[in-house]
Amino acid sequence: MTDADLVAEHTALLKEFEAVVATHRHTLEEREQTSPRVLWHEAQKEAERLLEGSYGGEEVVRQVLAEDLAQRQADPLLYKAVIQPDAPTPEYWTCHALVPPQVLV
Repeated sequence: MTDADLVAEHTALLKEFEAVVATHRHTLEEREQTSPRVLWHEAQKEAERLLEGSYGGEEVVRQVLAEDLAQRQADPLLYKAVIQPDAPTPEYWTCHALVPPQVLV
């Protein structure tokens, strides 16, 4: 491996690590209070971070990542964001009526 390959691999691993840490910052209580719409957007962002550092055809990479997520019994929303990136966003809840529009994703 060349130095450039090592730097690229290190960058990809670091992004994946940061994504895992960000995921685990949400406690169970926070996730229960978060709307499905916000959770879906977070899953989409994490899926894109995981796919950023990958090489190969996008469909093949998505399939390999999805198989890995399924094997590890990862978050079902993350799995769906990897397999179906264009899936419809969940509808707004009535609680969104109390949230300023700039906070909504």
